[in-house]
Parts: sequence; C-alpha cells; structure tokens
Amino acid sequence: MESSSARRALYFPSGPILRVVLFWNVLSLFVVSSNALLSPTFSFATGSPNRHRCEDQSLTTTQLRGTSASYDTTNNNNGRNERATPEGHQDVMDDRKIAETFLENFERSWNTLSGNQVVQQFFVQDTTPFWRDMVSFTWNIATQEGTVEISQALDGQGVLNHRSNCHFELSDKPLPIRQFTQDGDEILEFWTDLHVDSVGTGKGHFRLVKEVEGEEKQELTKGFKIHTLLTTLLQLSERPFQVGSNRIRGHEAGAIRNRKYWPERRQEKNINEPHVVIVGGGQAGLALGARLHLLSIPYVILESGSKPGTAWRKRYPSLHLHDPVWYNHMPYLPFPETWPVLCPGIKIAEFLEFYAKALDLNVQTNSRVLKIRKSEGSGDVWEVLVQERLDPAEEKMTTAKTRTISAKHVVFASGNSSKPKLPKNIPGKFLGLQLHSSQYRGGRPHAGKRVIVVGSNNSGCDIVQDLWEQGADHVTMIQRSPSMVVSTNSVLTHGLGALYREDAPIPHEDADLVATSVPFKLLIPRWKAVNQKMKETDQDLLKNLAEAGYQLDDGPDGAGIFAKSATEGGGFYIDMGCADLIIRKEVHVRYATLARLEPDGVVIQDKATDEEEYLPADVIIYATGFETLDQWMATLCGEEISKKVGRTWGLGLGKRPRDPGPWEGELRNMWKPTAVDGLWFHGGNLAQSRHYSRFLALQLAARYMDIPTPVYGVPKPT
Repeated sequence: MESSSARRALYFPSGPILRVVLFWNVLSLFVVSSNALLSPTFSFATGSPNRHRCEDQSLTTTQLRGTSASYDTTNNNNGRNERATPEGHQDVMDDRKIAETFLENFERSWNTLSGNQVVQQFFVQDTTPFWRDMVSFTWNIATQEGTVEISQALDGQGVLNHRSNCHFELSDKPLPIRQFTQDGDEILEFWTDLHVDSVGTGKGHFRLVKEVEGEEKQELTKGFKIHTLLTTLLQLSERPFQVGSNRIRGHEAGAIRNRKYWPERRQEKNINEPHVVIVGGGQAGLALGARLHLLSIPYVILESGSKPGTAWRKRYPSLHLHDPVWYNHMPYLPFPETWPVLCPGIKIAEFLEFYAKALDLNVQTNSRVLKIRKSEGSGDVWEVLVQERLDPAEEKMTTAKTRTISAKHVVFASGNSSKPKLPKNIPGKFLGLQLHSSQYRGGRPHAGKRVIVVGSNNSGCDIVQDLWEQGADHVTMIQRSPSMVVSTNSVLTHGLGALYREDAPIPHEDADLVATSVPFKLLIPRWKAVNQKMKETDQDLLKNLAEAGYQLDDGPDGAGIFAKSATEGGGFYIDMGCADLIIRKEVHVRYATLARLEPDGVVIQDKATDEEEYLPADVIIYATGFETLDQWMATLCGEEISKKVGRTWGLGLGKRPRDPGPWEGELRNMWKPTAVDGLWFHGGNLAQSRHYSRFLALQLAARYMDIPTPVYGVPKPT
C-alpha cells in the first residue's frame, strides 16, 4: 500500500508547457518575443486536485494544468472527497476558522522565529515541503525544496529582515478556501493577501496537509502542515502601477501659459538615458515596457524592424497561434471579444503595433543592437552599441548610423528566433533555391515544384501543409530526430482546461497566479499523467502516423509535451492538419539525415537502415530552428559574459543534452537575477510574457528606487 508521502507527490495537477516555435513554445507554451521565440505557443500544465462547483454555482474546485491551470467541472473525483454541497457551508466556515488560526500562529512565528523553528513547526516532515517565492522575500524567482533548503533560505541574506514584519490575511481571491480528502489525506488550501514589511504587497498560497501530531502541535497548527507555500510580490508600496485608481490625470484643468500638447509630452518620455534597455520589440519586450512605463521607470525598447512585432510580420503567411485567445492576452489591454480563437500571426503583429501606440511605449524601431559591453569608466553601467537604419524602406542597413546607449540594466527580450540555425558541413552543391523557414513567405511561389522540407516540428509541419495547400507538386519532409505530435483537441481538453476559456471563472491574470502555485517538481508526475491522457485521446492519430513512417517521441522520462517545452523549448507539433496529409501520403516523410547535396536534389541516409536514397528537388526549405538565447547573448556580449551567465531556459532534468543537470526548480536565468549583475532575460509566449513581466519589472523598479534588494539564490552557470 502506498504511503501518505508517496501519494502526496502525485496530487499535483497536471500541467503542460506548450510551445510552438515558431514559438518557443508552448510552454510551447514558451516563447515569442520580438525577434523572439517565434513559436507562438507555449503552456505549462500545472494541475492540482479536482474541485467541483456547489449548487449555488460558487467555484469550489480546480485542476491546474501546466503553466496553465484548469478547473475540472466533471463528476470525476479521482479519489477525492470534497465539500461541494450547500449543506457543506458550515464546514466551509469551520475551514475559515482553521485557516485563520493557522495564519495567526504562522505569521507570529514567521516574523520572529528562526528558519529551522518555522520549518519544524509549520512544514510537513514526512515528505518534501516546497516554498516557491516570486520576488517577495528572496528578490528572486526560486523554489526551495525540503526542510533544509527552506530553513536556510528563511535565515538567508535579506530574507530574515524582510520577513520580520509581514502580514498574511485570508483572501477569497483568486479562489476561495477549499478542503478535501484524497487517497486518505485531508487537504486544506487557501489564498492570502501578503504585506511584506515596507516593500509592497502580493499574494500567498498555502496548500496544507493534515498530520497526526501531539496535542500541543494540534493547537498550534490545527493538525495541518504546509506542503507547498507560494509567496509573490505584485506591487511596490512606494510606486504602485499607474492603473485603475492610480492612473495618471492626463490633462490638468486650468489655464497654463505655454502648455505642451499631448504629443509633445509623449515625445519627452522617449528617454535617451534609460535605466533599462530592452532588446526586442515583440510581445516580451512590449509587455515589460508596459510594466515599466506604468511604474515610471525610464526605459527604451530597441526593435530592429520597422514596427513593433516585426518578427511576426516576417514569417510565413500561414503562421498562427496554436493556443487559444483566452490564454494569450497582453497586460492591461486584452484582445477584443471579436478576436479569433486561434489567431493568425499577422494579426498578432498588427495588435502589437497598436499596443505600443495605445500604451505610449518608448519603442525605437529600425534599431539593431550590435554589441553590449560593460562601461570601462563605470563597472555598473552597460553600453549598448546600436545601428540605426536611416532609410526605413531598406531591407538591409546600407545607410545607417551608430550610437551608444548607456543603462544600468539590459534585458534580452528577443527570444530564440534571432539568428537562423542551418545544418553544417553538408557536402555538395544544390543549384535550386534554398531557404531557411525565416525566409519562407508562403507556398504560392513554389506551386508545381518539388520541395524538400528539413524539419518535422511545428514550423516544418506548418510549412509542409502550406506547400501542399498552395499546390506544390511533391513535398517530402526530412525528419532528423523523433518528435511529439498532439492534437488540438488534446491541448484544449487536457492542457489549458477551464482557467483559460470563454467562460473562465476567474480573470486570466488570476489564473496565472493559480498556475504558479504548483512547484515544477510536483508538476512532473502530473505531466506524465496528462501525457498519457493525450496519448489515449490521440491513439488512432499516433498509430497512423507511426505506420506512415513518422517517428514519435514521448518526451523526457515520458513527461510529454510539457516537459519538452520546459526543457528543450520545442521538439513537438500541435496538429493543425499536416498529420492527416502524412497519414494519407499526400506528403511524404523520411526518417533520415542529409548525406549530401546534388545539383538537382539531395541524397539522404535512412536512420534505420543506413541506406542512401536520392530525392529530386527544386526547392529545399530548412525548418531547423534558431540559435538559442545563450548563443545570441554570446554574439552580443562576448564569450566571457556568456560563460558567467550560463544556460537560459530548462529545468535541469538531466534527461536530454539540451537540459543537463543539476535540477534548478525554476527555468534557468529567466525573469530573475543572473550571475552577471544588470543582465536579464525575458521571453516566452504571450501568456508567459504577460505573467512574468510583472515580476521582472518590480525587480528593476526596486533597483531604480534604491530599495535594498539582497538576492538569495543567484544561480551558478550550467
């Protein structure tokens, strides 16, 4: 029989990361920013115990999924027994009393006792407890796992002072308190408002487990101990975001001599001496710019294209998001209710251009970053060498000038789609047309032609489908390594769930917090469970693909698309029609390597038999991805800086070469301090850019305001 500890490791909801690189993800969820990850989808599956609705329709249960969380409103309790009837309202009142008593005792101890004392009194001892902090105490995005790590962190540099005067107050937002049993364990979870000393306010989330204890401890904790704790900073006390009741006046009444008009005042905000330089004007850069703008922090966004969102404009015309509109809203300005569920890439580009104008963001277009280096005169200032296109109509910067911008902080928000990656050292010469996917402008110019597409993930499959739809004579996909395929039905059913949908029970930014409440370590078993559900849903699709010769991958350790997105930033395809073409053999697939180029075709080597095959071709398209953010950083900052920072992205699962150990517990170097002071990384899909831009902006604002920010747990280079 499983122990209580073993069961607890499995409660946590399933969660996927969906990335469409074009996007970096889904989770695939992960990444598109300016020239940023052009994989327009990415989403984590987080997951948490199911919860059902009361008859009075008040929300009482959730199931988190990936960076997305979802409510399960089915009748499947999955072994859980929950208070879900009107008759249970008295029980809910009792739950509140337990939570309030717990918080009162916890707060007193949190403010006064050592880390070890807090951990011994309030955290579970018979299994691994977790504390995930989003900037509020550690000035970092970090997860502490186990009693030793949590105890050390609570007594760590700066943390001890920050927790000396805090207040936790029970809250029904984002979700009301809930208590339930699962596999014999009694669970109580609730949200709190969090007040951090003189720093600011945020949210806390407690997931408690009932433990059998002595009478004295029962009185202190009501028999419950913390299994997971989330603490977040959402607002600075001295400089709140200028939204809602804090919004700017705009026009001052009264007669003012030489009053400046609005366009003049807006132009004055185009700071030439910013505190922050943001490299990239896609969704990541614009989301961060919006946050900084509403904190009145001097910044500039540098975009190499002629308009914000250029990376979306320059891709193939069939490009579209693979995750739904409800998941993808930008900060402060959500998409209109008329917006399509799965949005074309060009509409995203147009919206980002509008977004920058509507929010008066300081975007300098036609500005390509050439080099980033530390100032020789001042060690804490960065110098950013920028090449400015003088003639916006020019594709290449043949007429340009250069200038240097100085700032204390530089944020890479350009994603992984900055520099195309092409196969190296392929012998021979092809006399036809060769393109990288970033140069592909649609299938119509290739109608009637024989086309080979190298690559079998999102971009490769999208391009193969587009070529067939636009009349290419013969299309062959070269698959160089196994990949994952999931249907859109699986993604919407098992991935994003109920938190991101038309009738979602809470706003999307609250849903972001709910998804954040589950540590990554507890997501992995849920990812595996969700992957299994997806495979069951897609079993006919996967069987037919395999019979057609497409090689399938199950993700690291069988954890599926979520783990692939979080650790590799890709390696999968969310089916939009290409799978059926492969199954029907309307397009062809070869599991092979490129052996050599011929004047009118290619020779491939079958990876199963080692036999060579000649394939005639008029066009070769390389859907082979882009250099990583690490490589882009090395190009601009130099190898020395790059080595100090180490890898970006990935969890340290140690299951694949692109994600070596050790285990990190969070995505490497993303949205938080790095080993190089003043150098930051921001990216992901639209949802990640929205959510994490707040935490990054608060860290940058605190430094601008000279608020002490002692960081606990700066990562070592990997």
